[in-house]
Amino acid sequence: MRLDIESFHTIDDSYGYEIGDQTLKIVASRLVKTAGNEGIVTRMAKDNFAIAFPLVKSVLEAKEFAENLQLAVSEPVLLAEHEIHLEAKIGISFYPTDGIAAHQLVQRAGIA
Repeated sequence: MRLDIESFHTIDDSYGYEIGDQTLKIVASRLVKTAGNEGIVTRMAKDNFAIAFPLVKSVLEAKEFAENLQLAVSEPVLLAEHEIHLEAKIGISFYPTDGIAAHQLVQRAGIA
């Protein structure tokens, strides 16, 4: 899966880079907690994460994980008297249908 936080640059523009960085740390922590022992979360860029769920076998199961990840991101972040609301887009790809190499799977999930 590839998760992109939508319009994250507005957080940096509105509240500053320090609040933006703290927000990303909180979101990353939530993603790791949501993925649990079944998933692997990596940060690819400022507001992009890749999440691998090696044991997921069905589209329905992947959609359920994606919905849980979206809920984790959409929970308001409270920092320095600010309540920050975020939304995420999530693309899903499957091994080996969508690619064999990791970069292929991330690229296909980004397109999805």
